[in-house]
Amino acid sequence: MSHIQDDLSQRIRSLERELQAALEDKEHAFRYHWVNGKARFEKEVLSHHSELKSGIKHARRLRSPHSRYTHFFDYGDADDYHRDIERVRSDFVDLRTLTSRAPNQGR
Repeated sequence: MSHIQDDLSQRIRSLERELQAALEDKEHAFRYHWVNGKARFEKEVLSHHSELKSGIKHARRLRSPHSRYTHFFDYGDADDYHRDIERVRSDFVDLRTLTSRAPNQGR
C-alpha cells in the first residue's frame, strides 16, 4: 500500500511541476503580446502627434516609419506644405475605414 501511495505522490508532484511550467509559459506569452501591443499603440499615438505637430518627412530615410508617415510632406517641400497642411491634418480616412470595420463593443 505504501508503494502505491509513494507512486501517486510522485505523479502528483510531477503533474504540479508540469502545470507550473505551463502556467509560466502562458504568463510569458501574455506579457510578450501585451508589451508588443502596447508598443504598437504608443507608436501609433506618436505618429498622429507627429502628423499634427509638423507633418514633414525627415531628410534621411527612416528604418521603421510609422503608419502615418506616407501622409507626410517631403522634406524641403514648403509650397505643398503651406498649401495642404490643414487637409492632411484633418484627413484620417484610412482610420475611419479601420474603425468602421471594428466590431461594436458592448452592443
